[in-house]
Amino acid sequence: MVSLGDNHLIRFLVSDYGITWTEMRDDRELMKLEGAEAISQLDELADLVKQSMQTDTGSKTLAKKY
Repeated sequence: MVSLGDNHLIRFLVSDYGITWTEMRDDRELMKLEGAEAISQLDELADLVKQSMQTDTGSKTLAKKY
């Protein structure tokens, strides 16, 4: 489960029955994906996290040079 802040959650569940991605806000289900769609959405989230980490690392590197 991942918190995106302000009661906005994502739950990615892998079980014997399959893979499910559920996005919720204020305890209300916004979106539910299964199978390949859930994996695709998880890939997109992972890419956003990687980009965010690279941006943060780049900013810190520039700050250290000065």
